[in-house]
Amino acid sequence: MRKPELKILVDTYGKWREFLGSKGDHSNTFENFYKKEVLPALKRANLSKAAFDEEKFPSLHEGLVLAGRIDRENLPNQWNLEALRTSVGTDLERLLLAYIWKRGELWRVQHVLTGLADRKRSYDSPEKDVKERVDEDGPTVMWQFGRHLASPENEPIFDQHTSRHRIVFEWLKKAGSLEKLADLERSEKLTTRRRCREYLAWWKENIRPRVGRANKSVESRADALLWADRTMFALGKAAAYRSDRETGTGKTESP
Repeated sequence: MRKPELKILVDTYGKWREFLGSKGDHSNTFENFYKKEVLPALKRANLSKAAFDEEKFPSLHEGLVLAGRIDRENLPNQWNLEALRTSVGTDLERLLLAYIWKRGELWRVQHVLTGLADRKRSYDSPEKDVKERVDEDGPTVMWQFGRHLASPENEPIFDQHTSRHRIVFEWLKKAGSLEKLADLERSEKLTTRRRCREYLAWWKENIRPRVGRANKSVESRADALLWADRTMFALGKAAAYRSDRETGTGKTESP
């Protein structure tokens, strides 16, 4: 990424930081910030490919409203062949199961189930209360996704892009520039349990208070959280294209 493009990205992070510290009003909404600040900045920096794909990922709890009504008690405790034989009964379930199988991701669903089961537990609870936390490098993204499905307004979605966004956000608070920031860790290192805990603590300190200050007659809490997540996703993905080398190539890991 060339220096002018890098400056645009840094400036946008700065505006994002100011926005999070501001009070909500009729025009200062999360959606307006994304559309009026983030999208134009990505375009100027030749990073439109980092924009959130709203068609590919519609609102999970409004556009796909059923996702917000998952009752953990109606799901199998274990995601195995025997449980699937006894619990899958409709053509829609068979279709979705077949797709998950084709993707080779049957095993990932168990992590989502584990997250759903942990919906009443705080991430800050003692280690002994949550066995899955023993493995600091264990699967985290789908586990946290399960927690999000169980409590959308209290448990954010966590992935490599939001994790990277937090790291860059905190770095810029002190350094003011990305030029000396060493290459960020590979994607699998961005999504460890430790990184997830750090992100959740950051989210509770920076995102949730600003959402609480939003003008509810203009932007609902659900919409504020939705557009906050899209902003963090896009800024984190854009940061993945940053290069410390002044080559202008912008090489990066796969987003």
